[in-house]
Amino acid sequence: MGAPKKGRTAVLVAVVAVVISVGGVAGVALNVARNDSATPQQDPVAAAADPVASAEEQIESAIREFYGIVGNEAFSTAMTQACARDRDWFAQLSAEKQNEFDAMALPVTIDRIDDIEVTGTSASAVVTVQLAPGQGSETDSATEYLIQENGQWRLCSPEGSLR
Repeated sequence: MGAPKKGRTAVLVAVVAVVISVGGVAGVALNVARNDSATPQQDPVAAAADPVASAEEQIESAIREFYGIVGNEAFSTAMTQACARDRDWFAQLSAEKQNEFDAMALPVTIDRIDDIEVTGTSASAVVTVQLAPGQGSETDSATEYLIQENGQWRLCSPEGSLR
């Protein structure tokens, strides 16, 4: 597999940035189902709260937890787990735009999370997903960015990408 594709809808924050960059908030929320046939993973909530877990484990757990919330609840609920900058951006959207995000779904299954790189309180990971699993889906990869706030890793769009 080559380098991650840019500008494609593969992970939630990338979806937000892409939707906004192509002409406004069309409203997309991912319906993420965990790939249970993959290697068993540590419980995301437990790993995220575990101070002994490595940064890489905490980052992977934060990504899986965020998308698990989206798959079972709503985009607005998942945003409570995003970084402060992204939470503030979402809070400033009109109720109508927030509802559009909550109403739309794009089925995604996380196949794997690779290349986790940690630099202080910033991190990135390459997330490979299946878009529309079971419906002639395609596999795609994108880089997800995280920052550590109050000791907790949170997904965060790149600076300046949310307008």
